[in-house]
Amino acid sequence: MTLDSLCRMAARCADRSDEFVKTADESGAMRYQGEALILFRLFRDAINEAYAEIARTGLMPGLFLPVEVPSDGVIRLDRAVPSAAALEEVLDQAREKPYAYRFLSRFEVKIIGAAPGDTVVLHVQVIPAPLAEEDDEPVFPEAVADPMIYVSLAVARLWQSERRLAAAQSWQNDYYRLLRSVRSSGSHAARHRFPRPWFR
Repeated sequence: MTLDSLCRMAARCADRSDEFVKTADESGAMRYQGEALILFRLFRDAINEAYAEIARTGLMPGLFLPVEVPSDGVIRLDRAVPSAAALEEVLDQAREKPYAYRFLSRFEVKIIGAAPGDTVVLHVQVIPAPLAEEDDEPVFPEAVADPMIYVSLAVARLWQSERRLAAAQSWQNDYYRLLRSVRSSGSHAARHRFPRPWFR
């Protein structure tokens, strides 16, 4: 489903279909404007929040990224792959031999056995880019991540914004219930997430 379809579903579930309609702008193009634009942005942000959380549960798409080992042998993952959320493995350039590695801090990884200037391949799990355009679609198939996960959180955020907390809680409970079903079918990627920062 597209971002626009998910937003329309959320509007129907919240009984806001009458307000969530496109109108013609000065050039005649049909767009969300006024109250409908406010609803679109609220739904879009909530859908992207759910999208990122689904990715973090272990459904993150994998990426193989060649990186040159710096002189100190430490790769800074937040610079190399800003959208990375988990490191699966570090391989040689031919992707045949794995390198041992150790985290020095949350995003700094020391590659053991690789010389400065060597190219290693990072196999990382990434959080997909947020849905921005109306026809953008989540990368996860509907059979794995039910569209109602996105919709439930979108409706919950709408009710929270209007201080209808009892209604919001009901939708948020649905969101967490549906998210748990995704978590149980996720891959092993969650075990390789970056270490959490220490509390000070």
